[in-house]
Amino acid sequence: MSSSPQQAQQASLVKVLKRALGKKVLVVLKRNLEINGILRGFDQHLNLHIDNAVTTNPHTLEIETLGTIVLRGDSVLLVNSEDLVEKQEE
Repeated sequence: MSSSPQQAQQASLVKVLKRALGKKVLVVLKRNLEINGILRGFDQHLNLHIDNAVTTNPHTLEIETLGTIVLRGDSVLLVNSEDLVEKQEE
């Protein structure tokens, strides 16, 4: 039984998210909202459980502490962590 391209892409995303568990991540959401925090978990819908979440108000530049949150997978545009970038040897 072969998998669809969408299933292969989701399997790849799950692999990356597993590597990011317990690490500090930047999550960019629709409407250009950015959340920083520790990725604690995710589910089959790619909803993200984030601890110590904070965001910055783009108008006042004040940092707002959100605490523990769950982000809906369909609102997530990007998940980034320095630990996810593979260092290339020169």
